[in-house]
Amino acid sequence: MEIVEFAPQKTATRYLPWDSTLKIMPIGDLHIGADGFKADLLGRQIEQGLKDGCYFIGMGDMLDFTSSSNRERLINANLYDSARTVIDEAADRLVDTLAAILKPSAGRWLGMLEGNHMWCFDDGTTSDMALCRALKAPFLGSCGLVQCRFKDATSPRRTITCDVWGAHGYGGGATPAGILNKLHRAMESFEADVYLMGHLHRLVAEKVSRLYCSHSPNPKIIERPKVLCGTGSFMAGYQQGSKYAGRPHGSYVERKILPPSALGSPVIAVWPKRGGTDGMPVLEMTVTQ
Repeated sequence: MEIVEFAPQKTATRYLPWDSTLKIMPIGDLHIGADGFKADLLGRQIEQGLKDGCYFIGMGDMLDFTSSSNRERLINANLYDSARTVIDEAADRLVDTLAAILKPSAGRWLGMLEGNHMWCFDDGTTSDMALCRALKAPFLGSCGLVQCRFKDATSPRRTITCDVWGAHGYGGGATPAGILNKLHRAMESFEADVYLMGHLHRLVAEKVSRLYCSHSPNPKIIERPKVLCGTGSFMAGYQQGSKYAGRPHGSYVERKILPPSALGSPVIAVWPKRGGTDGMPVLEMTVTQ
């Protein structure tokens, strides 16, 4: 598990201004290389996110290139070096194509998680790590926690941190409740403010509250909101006229008769609020899908 402290751009401090709003747009499950990948939608989403001042976090499965089982089969095949080189070059081309689409967002990534669809190069690096280098993004591995700090310039001791927990995800779940159940289980193990998970291609969110007791001479109940979010996808599972090897052939989603998913990404907005119980600062959050 990787832990990253986010440092905002264009400032001389690692803190976000107290009167600012941190907007986070998770981007994942793109599956570039698959017929259903929606490059135009991704480009528009990134463009709108930049206009709105968003920061991004990669949720994995950026490429459709080799699942875990595919990689195991290729490793056990004992391929010639020349065959391996051809595969490496194909993965490189997909990374370059995706990096070109995402290029305007370079430097605005809180981090990128590793998915189960990716390629491992001979030097030990992966396609996810190559994309991180191209976009100047921290590599978060399998599970990550990003800390975003706010500070009040008028009262330097007044600070508050927003912790963003994320993982690519695992297993199955054909209903929105499937991914929310997984996120609730994550909330039992990790203390954070925002919980993000991909993999299931579900675009769904829930805002919940946790109650705490203040540590003060006159203890009071403190309410702190949390956002749980399935981060969506940019691959259409059903496409009219889809073919493979010249014959009609549906995607994995179509062959498994899985429900179609709404495409795109959510946006989580986070900002600090003065006061609160016993004068303690608190976070306010909203999520739009």
